[in-house]
Amino acid sequence: MGRDEDARYWRNEAYEALEAAEVLLDNHRYVESGFFCHLAAEKMLKALVAQRTHRTPPRIHALWRLAEIAGVEDDFTAEQVDTIADLSVFQVEGRYPTDRTALLDANPPVRFKDLYDRTKEALSCLDSLLR
Repeated sequence: MGRDEDARYWRNEAYEALEAAEVLLDNHRYVESGFFCHLAAEKMLKALVAQRTHRTPPRIHALWRLAEIAGVEDDFTAEQVDTIADLSVFQVEGRYPTDRTALLDANPPVRFKDLYDRTKEALSCLDSLLR
């Protein structure tokens, strides 16, 4: 794939993950929804990496590191930095939930809805950097 095709692929994947996060949220699968919110942000950042570096994005999941590689870390608002930090919890917990009950107790359903909404907004902002 070429640079634009790579970026388009990752962008499309990001929106697919966001749709999955919404379905999971609507079905009260909160931890999984958080994981897919993280995945959506990860994939949008990989679209930016592909576009800006002309390379295949690395096989990493750390959102802040991907933002650095893409050169967009300085484009985040304070709220978006908070969103990235909140999503980063689900990088590991969504894959290997060590204490699902504690995670759910610390994050009531309304917090997952807020995380989804903030992820959707962050994706929109990141998407605008692709153009």
